[in-house]
Amino acid sequence: MRIKLSTHAVTMAAILMLSACSSAAPVAEPTPTPTYATSAQVASVIAGYEQDWRDKIDDAADCRFAFVLQPTGLEAATCTFTEQTIGLTAQTASSELLALDVPPELTTLTGDTMAVLDDIGARDFDAACIVDGLYADSEGCTLLLGQRMGQYSQLETQLDKWSPYL
Repeated sequence: MRIKLSTHAVTMAAILMLSACSSAAPVAEPTPTPTYATSAQVASVIAGYEQDWRDKIDDAADCRFAFVLQPTGLEAATCTFTEQTIGLTAQTASSELLALDVPPELTTLTGDTMAVLDDIGARDFDAACIVDGLYADSEGCTLLLGQRMGQYSQLETQLDKWSPYL
C-alpha cells in the first residue's frame, strides 16, 4: 500500500524534525568586549601639547614681570598671546581626551588631567585682562594670573605623571 504525501505534509514533517533537533539550550550571544583607545593613543594627546605647555609655564613668571613693568610693551603682548593660547589648547586637549574611550588603567590620570585643563580653559583671560585688544592691568586680571600660576603648577604635576606613557 502506498501513501501519497502532499508537498505541504512533507514540509511540515521536515520542520518538526528540524525543530526537535534544535531543542538544545540556546547558544548565548557573545558579549561584545569594549574597544578602548590604546594607552599610546591617549598619551599622544598629552604628548602633542606637553612641550608647548612646559615652555609657557617656564615663561609664566617672566610674563608676570612684563605685565607689571611694561604692560604695553612687546613682551607683554607676547605674554598676552601666550596666556590666550594656553587657555585654548587646554580646552582643545580636554575635548580630545573626552572623545576617546579611555582604558581603565588611565581613567583616573586622564580625569585628573582633564580637571586641571578644564580649570585653565575656564578662566577667561580676555574678559579679565584685555581692553581694546591690549593687556590692561586690573584687580580681576591680577587674580586670574595668580590662579593660573597655581594651575600651571598642577598641570606640571599632571604632565609628570604621564611620563611613563610618553
